[in-house]
Amino acid sequence: MKKTILATAVIAIVGLSGCASTTPETSVNLSVTNKIEPNDVMLLSSQKVTKSATQVEQNYLSAQNERYAYYAPASWTSVNESIKKMRTLVAEFDPNDQGFFGGPTESEVLTQIDNTQASLDKARRIKGLVSNYLAKSLADADYLSSKIQTQWQSELKNINNSINDIIEDIEDEGKTSGFETRRANIQARMLKLEIKMVKSTHYAPLLALSQKVDQDLIPKSYAQVKGALVKLNDSINLAPRNSEVINNLVSTVESDLTRASNVSAEVSWINSIDSDDSENIALRYRNAFEKLSLSVIEQDVSSLSYAQQMTRFESDINDQLAEQATEINGLKAKLATAVLAEKTANEVIEKAKEEAIAKATEEAVAKAKEEAIAKATEQAIAKAAEEAIAKATEEVIAKATEEVIAEAKDEATTLDNSVISAAE
Repeated sequence: MKKTILATAVIAIVGLSGCASTTPETSVNLSVTNKIEPNDVMLLSSQKVTKSATQVEQNYLSAQNERYAYYAPASWTSVNESIKKMRTLVAEFDPNDQGFFGGPTESEVLTQIDNTQASLDKARRIKGLVSNYLAKSLADADYLSSKIQTQWQSELKNINNSINDIIEDIEDEGKTSGFETRRANIQARMLKLEIKMVKSTHYAPLLALSQKVDQDLIPKSYAQVKGALVKLNDSINLAPRNSEVINNLVSTVESDLTRASNVSAEVSWINSIDSDDSENIALRYRNAFEKLSLSVIEQDVSSLSYAQQMTRFESDINDQLAEQATEINGLKAKLATAVLAEKTANEVIEKAKEEAIAKATEEAVAKAKEEAIAKATEQAIAKAAEEAIAKATEEVIAKATEEVIAEAKDEATTLDNSVISAAE
């Protein structure tokens, strides 16, 4: 209140001083001018501040959805502080009460609005630097976060902290040069973590199962399993996201482990049999194979040795496969012939269709021409008849008119002669 009274007093004093040195005529002009110009100036000032502040507010609201707090944390803090100060000055701004004992001036408010926009621009620039320079690191971190397991969360958190440290340092320096080593280190740590995650799911369980295999009992089968595990391990180290290759190798290892387990059981059974029962071992496998031969190749091979049985079985199977291949090739040839014949028939049909359409079109065009000519001829004849009738009518009328005029002239002449004769 005191502030307002004091301001009013100052304005009054300044006004009286001005009036004392002004002529009455000038004083009247100033009075009229002051009734119009100050209001217009104040209105324009208010509109200018409002328009500028509104634009910055819109930019700020848009930026809130763009994760500036992550990509440019310090700059975003500065933006929030600046926006609060801007809002306060805009709220306090009164174009009729500026400066000295009044509120903030237009210049002060506009300067703060510009500073706020400058803070937004800086945050946007820093975000652009960070998001481009750390694009792969940020993408890999998001990928790992979606697949992380409890035992790896602490390690991923440390990696994310390292990424945050680089972001803050880039923001402080305003450039990305000089961070290549730290960025490469983060990439290496994430790759290592990803490999461990994939191995824990696909490799470790199979390795644990392989360790249960008695490698002394079945060294060849164990070596096969070990070789498949090495390939799986190498593939994960090389490309942990190549799911197709990894899944195929996992299936191979699982198959080899199952085979090794079965071989181990067979060898253990063989070792447990007394030497007097050795015949049972031979009969077990021979009987199984002989039954298979009777079922598949329909031949009794029981008189042959086991090796001869295998050779005979393989030979007959190959012969059957060759016959089937010949039949299949014959069917393929027939199918190809049928496809070619169908294609040729379709081409003939399409050509016949095209010719029929062309012929029908020609006939339709010819018929249309004939009809058009006939119609045009009729119209021409009708028009000629009309013109002839009209011309004949005109001629008749003209002739009749001439005859009437001639008769009238003759009658007039006769009348004149009668009059003359009577006068004589």
